[in-house]
Amino acid sequence: MTPLMHRVLQVLSSARVHLTAEEILSHLDGVGRATVYRALDRLCEQGIIERLSLESGTSVYEYVREPHMHFKCRMCGSLYDIPADFTASLEQIKTLCDHSIEKTDVIAYGVCKSCRMAEKK
Repeated sequence: MTPLMHRVLQVLSSARVHLTAEEILSHLDGVGRATVYRALDRLCEQGIIERLSLESGTSVYEYVREPHMHFKCRMCGSLYDIPADFTASLEQIKTLCDHSIEKTDVIAYGVCKSCRMAEKK
């Protein structure tokens, strides 16, 4: 792991939120945009971080901690992690269809609790 990859990983692991490449770049003084994108690509390839492509066309990155899915609020735009382990389901898919699954992204869309509460007021 290069020193820059280590710095990118530190930003993601300390933030504990989903960050865009630009947000990561803002935490790394003196580093070029292309260099950060290369580091992000390598970390994704190694399975250390995950890239999540959102409906809006933007991508966010997160440090891989435990199996989970995502919830995106259509009102405030917040992105939440929801604990979920799809291991059994993925094994079923492999068995039934003989597919080779490399990665899964599960995103549920709706209205978060905070926005629902604000609507009621």
